[in-house]
Amino acid sequence: MRSDPKNPPVQVLGLGSGLKTDDGAGLLVVRLLEKLLPPGRARLTLGGTAGPAVADLITCPGLLIVVDACVTGAAPGTIHEVGLEDLAGRMLHGPGAFHGLDLAGVLEEKRSLNPENAPARVRIFAIEAEDVETFSESCTQEVAKAAEELARRIAREIL
Repeated sequence: MRSDPKNPPVQVLGLGSGLKTDDGAGLLVVRLLEKLLPPGRARLTLGGTAGPAVADLITCPGLLIVVDACVTGAAPGTIHEVGLEDLAGRMLHGPGAFHGLDLAGVLEEKRSLNPENAPARVRIFAIEAEDVETFSESCTQEVAKAAEELARRIAREIL
């Protein structure tokens, strides 16, 4: 896949809090991709916990990959891939799912108001968290391993 460094065809958006242990899994994946991908291959964005304001960070008209942590009851470190339709009416991570972000709604609004910067395709990955309550800048071991696995998988797909 050839890429214009000023306008890469892929954007990876990591969501989460880097201060609450596994809640930072999406951010960790983006940081790992910074090391795995050549410059300009993808727009790598740390969205944090910006909630609806994250819409302003979505600037890629190609493929948008969103990565966050989730709590569904699966084994910690499980990598889920969900569609926008899977998010309708349910939360993956309790009341703060996608950090107050109605991702489907944000993308629909983006398509109607700013179609040139709305992604044509969206993939959503969520890594099952073990601990989203303890204050720590590091993910638990299982979640860190899953973040490494997911970053390698995304890098292979982008390259």
